Amino acid sequence: MTSKLALKANDEFIQDFRRYLNDVDGVSNVILRGHLEIEGHLDTVLDLIFFRPEYLRKVRLDFSDKILLAKAYCPDPDARDWAVIKPLNEARNSIAHRRTAEVRATKVAAVRQSISKFGTEAFQKDVREADDKEVIVLAAAVASGFLAYLEDCVRNVRRVIAEALEVPKHAES
Repeated sequence: MTSKLALKANDEFIQDFRRYLNDVDGVSNVILRGHLEIEGHLDTVLDLIFFRPEYLRKVRLDFSDKILLAKAYCPDPDARDWAVIKPLNEARNSIAHRRTAEVRATKVAAVRQSISKFGTEAFQKDVREADDKEVIVLAAAVASGFLAYLEDCVRNVRRVIAEALEVPKHAES
């Protein structure tokens, strides 16, 4: 039988754990959601590249592996947009690995720097004046837009290959 002391300790643990999980500030939330959006685009690109992506999914690639594979298929693997994705991933890692607020601030500053030369003068002004949360939103939008473009490129190549080889339509087509 479980003692009352053990039950009380368990209840306190659950309460502490609940507080910990619910203590997500706005910047962390945007970083995590932006990262999920970007990873979703990377997954789509990889699914489109391969005729049988279900086998690729068994490999359990990490985020940086997915980036390398997508870059390998990208018409411009040196596009400056890739340089936005890396600091966003590092900002996400600072949360996942429970780094200090100072470390996260450094990572967010790197994200800001990565998009500081993108777009119009008005966009660049927005980046300079934006708070950390908005910087992450802008960077995730840049990265997602780029990856959506890459998805379209891969879809077009995929269509040509599939027609030439008379391959059955891909599930994503």
